[in-house]
Amino acid sequence: MDTKFVAGAILMVFIIAGILLHMEIAGVSAQKYVERAKKNMLSDSYDLTKAKTFYEKALEKDSTNQDALFDLARISYITGEYEKAFEYIDTYTQVYPSEKRIHYIAGLTNAYAGDFSEAENEFQTFIKSGLARWPTYLDLAWVYFEQDKLTSAKETLLSAIGTFGDNAWLNTSLGAVLIAQGNTDEAKVRLEKAQEQARLITKEDWRQNYSFNNPDEIESEIRQMQDVIKFNLSIIDGDPDVTLAAQALGTGFTGISPKGYKHGIVVSACGDSYSQGGYYSQSSYCVSNQGDTCFVTNSCGNTSSGTVTCGGSCTADPPGSCSAFNPSISAGSCVVSELYAINITAIDPDGDNVRYGIDWNNDGAVDQYAPTDGYVSSGSTQTVGNVFSTEGVKTLRVQAEDEGGAASEFVSHTFVCSEGDGNALLGGGDDEGEGGGGINGALVAQPLIVHSGDSTTLIWATEGVDSCTVTGTNGDVFTDTSRTTSSGPITEQTLFTLNCDSGVIVDSVIVNVVPVFQEI
Repeated sequence: MDTKFVAGAILMVFIIAGILLHMEIAGVSAQKYVERAKKNMLSDSYDLTKAKTFYEKALEKDSTNQDALFDLARISYITGEYEKAFEYIDTYTQVYPSEKRIHYIAGLTNAYAGDFSEAENEFQTFIKSGLARWPTYLDLAWVYFEQDKLTSAKETLLSAIGTFGDNAWLNTSLGAVLIAQGNTDEAKVRLEKAQEQARLITKEDWRQNYSFNNPDEIESEIRQMQDVIKFNLSIIDGDPDVTLAAQALGTGFTGISPKGYKHGIVVSACGDSYSQGGYYSQSSYCVSNQGDTCFVTNSCGNTSSGTVTCGGSCTADPPGSCSAFNPSISAGSCVVSELYAINITAIDPDGDNVRYGIDWNNDGAVDQYAPTDGYVSSGSTQTVGNVFSTEGVKTLRVQAEDEGGAASEFVSHTFVCSEGDGNALLGGGDDEGEGGGGINGALVAQPLIVHSGDSTTLIWATEGVDSCTVTGTNGDVFTDTSRTTSSGPITEQTLFTLNCDSGVIVDSVIVNVVPVFQEI
């Protein structure tokens, strides 16, 4: 055999082995840089500068490394390099479009950069993904409060408490919101509870919610949290402590409304537990409402209920898969005796027209179809509503059905209906300050089944239209854009139809008559 050939073959083997070894080292090195970065970022050695350097080296080896892109976005917003943070966020979104955790970092970055409107959108997207826990709700409420959107802030905090249980952070911010709304009695109850909960906060609890903060500063940050609570209580006592306010506002996790510090101070979390990658365990003490009902929302917007665990998590599983044909449900808050409207959307795999069946009382039978007659195009949103006469946990179910008779699974939507303050169906002129501006409307009847000759209560509410007419096949005609009224006598199945601005909004509901049975 030719010795030159043998030598060449041996050389080629070494070259190939070297290439493979280089590829292996390059792949391992990227991950090792990530591991070294995390040690500097999430341990007592805490050095964000070193962590940043190691993450950048990881990107040199692998420009799409998921952990490096994500945590570099976090580091950049923490250090105030917002433009850099947005660059990492954009890259992450392009490379990993189905990964939703980046929306939390985008929300924080936009908030700290002063774009509260975009921060709202990002936090809401993260919540809808089903990945968020209570810190995201707290941060969304903080953003609302900074814009003086007090009603939205309150509803967001109550939603978090109803889902995950209360704690010092949620109660502190809720107390501040209630102060700003003038409800000092309830605010004092919340803040006194927060004060007791804050007294029990451990370093581990704090680090869980502020994983990027310097561990050497945890004790002082806990004291600053306690100062926030003391200051909010001093407002209620009629003697706001300016010194405490200055100390509290000197931290990076507090916020005030545009009306000033005398309207209370809220806190943020800036570290959703999902985003932390599991480096810190749950709280070591049990939340006060362990065992209470809580809710979980999947990425379709549908909800299911469970119970609060010791650590504040919820045992509920997301209600079914998010397959395309399963309907997506969204809704606002439910108030007893007021319109509760839900928006339903589904996409038929074959593009067929669809309709939605609503089981309002969760008894396994469809009570109403939307639209009432016929079908709408795939992907169209239908708005329907109902009125609930009692407070508490409610569950309804919705199914999508196409023209060919193919039906999706029933998906559940669980929510809490609470006593209201008598405001109008679409808002009572509160301090929300958003002004509406959309075109919306819904018609409901309560009850949906009556005895022959009886009446039902018709309720409709609209927004963004000039004139509406509600007509019934029993001869009823009503002309108002929003109204609650009794129908005329109903002796047979009756269709009530809402029509606004010549078809801009159309909704309908069917009221049936209780069958009369005769023995033979």
